Amino acid sequence: MKRSCAAKPEFYEKTISLLFPRRCPLCGRPVEPGALCHEACRQKTPYLTPPFCLQCGTALADDESELCRGCVRAPKSFAMARHVYPYPAVRQGLLDMKYKDRPEYADHFAAEAVRRLGREMVSWDADALVPVPLHPARKRHRGYNQAALLAEGIGRALQLPVREKAVRRVRRTAPMKALSRTARSANLEKAFAAGDASGIRRAIVVDDIYTTGATAEAVTRVLLQAGAEKVFVVTMAAGSDAGSTDESDFL
Repeated sequence: MKRSCAAKPEFYEKTISLLFPRRCPLCGRPVEPGALCHEACRQKTPYLTPPFCLQCGTALADDESELCRGCVRAPKSFAMARHVYPYPAVRQGLLDMKYKDRPEYADHFAAEAVRRLGREMVSWDADALVPVPLHPARKRHRGYNQAALLAEGIGRALQLPVREKAVRRVRRTAPMKALSRTARSANLEKAFAAGDASGIRRAIVVDDIYTTGATAEAVTRVLLQAGAEKVFVVTMAAGSDAGSTDESDFL
């Protein structure tokens, strides 16, 4: 009797997972076929919890303030930003996803974004997810845009369209790791331009890391100028008080 062809994709997937096993984004060790991470690693990795800034979502030192120092000094154009983890908890996994050819890590981080922030994202009544774009030259070099992979995973779960071409990166910026907050904003000036943003009333900008918020702010302004009424931001991790992490959100 002939074996059903429907079984072939599952067989191939299992074979590939045995030959090239996924690794846990939280510890780097191989996981069982079908798993995105080690459950023990997931359970011991902390989420970003209150108190955090009501606008940019970064952790606050105490619960007496509603806004971080950065948002008090310079209120953001986006309505609200929320983040899944404190940056130190997932630093290595996010860096490996971006720089060490681990695009599959996006599956885990997107799933955790939905687990942690899914209800809130639905309540925002967004029309689309907009990943922060890479410059075409950098995307060719890396082979993928990690923000787009994250947005695709979230979009599948929440049934939201991903508008990857809504914003274009038109200027390749210098790495921002060593730059001050002011210098980062200047570095991103005119780095983005509107693409096909038609019909987007409410957008959720998706990125991997939030530090000073300069990237999220620049993309938000482009979307607002293109006709969006309100923009929200979701990232996988953020530092404390708007940008005290050592790593940047440079692309």
